[in-house]
Amino acid sequence: MGSMEGSIMSRHRGVLVVLWMVFVAGCWLQPDPVPGTPHEGQGQLEVTPQLLDYQQLNSGDMLTLPITLVNVGDGPLTITGLSIDGSEWFTVDIVEPPWSLEPYEAAEPPVTFAPGTDGDFEAVFRVQSDDPNAPEYSVEMFGVGLAPVLYVDPTAVEFDAVAGCEETADITLRNTGSAPLTVTEIDVSATSDEFLLVGDLEWPLILHPNQEETIQLSYTAWDMEDDTASLTFVSNDPLNPVITVAVTGTAALAATHVDQWVQGDPPTDRFYLSWPPVEPTLIVEVAGDPVTEGWWFDAAAREIVFEAENIPPPGTGIDARYNPAGPCD
Repeated sequence: MGSMEGSIMSRHRGVLVVLWMVFVAGCWLQPDPVPGTPHEGQGQLEVTPQLLDYQQLNSGDMLTLPITLVNVGDGPLTITGLSIDGSEWFTVDIVEPPWSLEPYEAAEPPVTFAPGTDGDFEAVFRVQSDDPNAPEYSVEMFGVGLAPVLYVDPTAVEFDAVAGCEETADITLRNTGSAPLTVTEIDVSATSDEFLLVGDLEWPLILHPNQEETIQLSYTAWDMEDDTASLTFVSNDPLNPVITVAVTGTAALAATHVDQWVQGDPPTDRFYLSWPPVEPTLIVEVAGDPVTEGWWFDAAAREIVFEAENIPPPGTGIDARYNPAGPCD
């Protein structure tokens, strides 16, 4: 009898051990929550589409596409943030967060692409919420802008010329965009008439994509004053409709030259210079003494002309010292 009772008690203990092991194993084998599964009583955000492709748009045009935000949870969802990172040509027009979506309520923020220049553009639309499984969603956005682009090279010109000599500089206009470029005008503003546009381009100037034209600017300094000018190009480039080229001009003097004569008999009132002079540097000496009155310079004939009462007598030495306008290469 005692042996039978012991056997029964052993079996009971064995059953209890097995039940305990099954309980513990059951706790260990409980599945983890499935990612993306909404918590009871909470909102869950769903965003479509995952990509927006605006294709090609002419500069000045715009295209608006919606992004749909839906609360697929069984509780309210709070949108805490909306932003666009990337190109400035993508914008969103919607009330600033925070705001809420009730279960199965949707919102469609309108996202607009309006390219202001030529090129391939991209951005990322980001939305933040209190969805515990996915607090942030991202939507990639792409678009191509078609526009003319005026490229001017160089945008600054510095002339360093020998006085009286012409220097020239080439300025290139190129359309680096993907649509026809129209340069409607060029305006030259200068402190002197020593700057001159060379060539016979017709305005307006039309440049197709990758086409270029070269204009030439010349500078001839006839004095020692520093000169400045600006060339302003006006075009249908939507991003930079006005481009200005700054120009400066400085003259350098050639070495001093001296022409010498001895007055003949009969005397003459005119003496021809070997080089055209930079006039402010011209000094006339008679018998070794500088004279500032009684003569003048005839630029057309390149001659010193003495007034009748100041004509040097026969045998007198006459010198003319000056910096030539040149020689030019």
